[in-house]
This record gives sequence, C-alpha cells and structure tokens, in this order.
Amino acid sequence: MSIGSDPPTSLNIHSLVNEEQGITADQLRSTLNNVSLARYPELQSYTRDEIYGRGDQMSPGALFLAARMARGLEVRPGDVVLDVGCGMGESSIFLARHYGVRVVAVDLGIPAETLSEKFAERSCGARVKALNVDITEPLPFADGYFDAVFCMTSIHYFGVTTGFLKHLLQYVKRGGDSALATPVSIERSRPIKYRTFTEPRHREVFWTVGKASAPGITHRHGGSAFSPTRAS
Repeated sequence: MSIGSDPPTSLNIHSLVNEEQGITADQLRSTLNNVSLARYPELQSYTRDEIYGRGDQMSPGALFLAARMARGLEVRPGDVVLDVGCGMGESSIFLARHYGVRVVAVDLGIPAETLSEKFAERSCGARVKALNVDITEPLPFADGYFDAVFCMTSIHYFGVTTGFLKHLLQYVKRGGDSALATPVSIERSRPIKYRTFTEPRHREVFWTVGKASAPGITHRHGGSAFSPTRAS
C-alpha cells in the first residue's frame, strides 16, 4: 500500500489467512500494492532491509514515512536535529545520511550503547549520538539548542498536551522546524478480492511539519498515510 493512497482494505493478515475460506498467504499478498521507489528518490541508495529496518523497525511507515515527513523540513548540513523516540535509530541514520545534519537520537527503550554500535556500523557514529533520557523531564541541553525536532510515530507516548509541547519546543530555536507524526485508529469496512473484512482499529498515520514557536507549532505542511507493505 503506497503511502498517501487509500489501501484496498484494512487487513488483519492472521485473521484472513486462518479463516475458513482457506485464503493463502500468497493470495493475500496479491491484494497488496507495491510501493514505488521512484516516488522516493531520497531512498534510491537504500536496500530493502535498510528501508524496513532489517525487521526491527519499531514504527509504521518505515523510512517511507520518514522521507515524507523530512521533505517539509528546512534544515541544512551541520544543523542539529533532536530525534525523539528514535527506536532502533533508522530515522536518525536517514536524517544524518541524506541531509548531512547532526542528530541526537533519544529513546528510553533501546540502550544507548546498542544504538551507538549500530550508528558506528552504519558509518554515522560521528554525526548521530544516542542518549537515554526521559523526554518529559528537563533535558541536558540549553534552550534553543536544536535547529529542528523530529518525532516519527512516538509522540503519543509522552502525552500530547500544550504543556509537553512547550517543554519540548523550548529546546528548539525560535523559528526552527518540527516534524511530528502519530498513529490513530480508524474504522473501515469494504470488500476485497476474496471477501468483505471489517477491522474496527485500522492504523493510519498523520503528520505535521511546521515552525516551532513555543508553546506551539505553526503548521506548514502535513498529510496522512497508511503503512506501506513492501518495496518493489
């Protein structure tokens, strides 16, 4: 399912494959569309495993979503970007590699040592630094230290309130960029090739890119996307 387009249906693979109709995995795959890499020139040098995080991608959308979000950023080589809730760090590597920025990759769930080893293996160790901190607490940075903040499908974990945004944006220079995305649940029911399937909690991702102006964000660009399934 290509990002930004309407999918054939909301799919629950295990439910469909195991239904009495006997739908096979191959039949299920035939209902899905490939993601055209031609729409993502910034990912042309990436392998499929790099795009999808070698199976350890922790957020929907993989680097397709990161690419769409980052297109709205106005950053230059050497700028400093805070990647909030970076997970396994694929978004941090992408930002450093494609835009030449320096990245502080923050996550509580993945040890900083693990991320640092990964960044070094991917030749990004000099530009991407891992940090284990609670993003809701005071950070070890001066106000306005970052040129941009990037948060791909994890901001909902921190409590999306005006108070939290004010706290987060104090570390971004006034007029700096912000790119935030969060998954939501929607209800869909429609026929597909083999049957009609309803899944009340289908996941869709919404994102916004704008200028930081604490305590809020001046929206400039945004969109919605279904998580892609596979690259062509």
